[in-house]
Amino acid sequence: MILVGQLDSPFVRRVAVSMNIYGLPFERQVISVYADADAVRAVNPLGKVPALILDDG
Repeated sequence: MILVGQLDSPFVRRVAVSMNIYGLPFERQVISVYADADAVRAVNPLGKVPALILDDG
């Protein structure tokens, strides 16, 4: 799994902490909603983070 977003976002940080507590392995992809809006929309059409890319698509 890939967690998309920056850890300075409390919402992204909350998901990352929860995944760590539950022992779920994940990678981070740091994308700024402000600097890379098109990259965020490629992952989430709403343009919001956190977004989670699952291994099976």
